[in-house]
Amino acid sequence: RSSTRATRLRGSTPAPTSRVDSARRSSTGTARSRATLRSFAISRFGCLLAGCCYGLPMVDSAWWTITFTNTEAHIPSHLLGVPLIPAQLLAAGLSAFIFIIMLALHRHFPRVGQAVFFYLASENVARIVVDFFRGDRGDLYPVVFGLQFSQFQLYSAAFLLVCLAGFIGVSVWGRRVKQ
Repeated sequence: RSSTRATRLRGSTPAPTSRVDSARRSSTGTARSRATLRSFAISRFGCLLAGCCYGLPMVDSAWWTITFTNTEAHIPSHLLGVPLIPAQLLAAGLSAFIFIIMLALHRHFPRVGQAVFFYLASENVARIVVDFFRGDRGDLYPVVFGLQFSQFQLYSAAFLLVCLAGFIGVSVWGRRVKQ
């Protein structure tokens, strides 16, 4: 009783006590995941305009390549005027695709946390895929089948395993979302 009184005196709201409050709190992670996906998709256009996160150089200029000519772009000077894979747009497209999938599957995540782990796992898969097309990958490490992975791809692969374990754990032992 005294903790509720102290909470009221400070001006914050007390902890949720009803099932309705609990259901609202459980859907917060899903809403934040979707908002983060939207912001990722939009922020990649900033990367495109700045020239960072640039893609691999192409031999021939195709209709879908991008060429930076401004010397203030955040790419090495030897890549100015060279057609590049638009890795930023690929990342934005994948984030938008994951967002659409999450909207479509919204009702199919019956347990609290499933949508969040799905989002995190999907975004890590997208990072692993997009990194193969980036020109600023840094040091590469041969891992499997002769493919060379960047440090960020290895981090994403490790975090993907954690997310899959979390998704399975929440699916088996998590509590159901109250509809």
